[in-house]
Amino acid sequence: MSSTRVVHCKKAPYDVYIGRPSKWGNPFSHKPGTQARFVVASRDAAIAAYREWI
Repeated sequence: MSSTRVVHCKKAPYDVYIGRPSKWGNPFSHKPGTQARFVVASRDAAIAAYREWI
């Protein structure tokens, strides 16, 4: 298995965008005013909620 690599978004057919608006992005954040769909109390809570989400 090869390691993860950062590439230009969708330059090759197998590249996948994983930013917040994509299906792979974390919809939870502790910061108000972000693109996150859900605001939680802390960074740790956002990480825990995302783990449950996926």
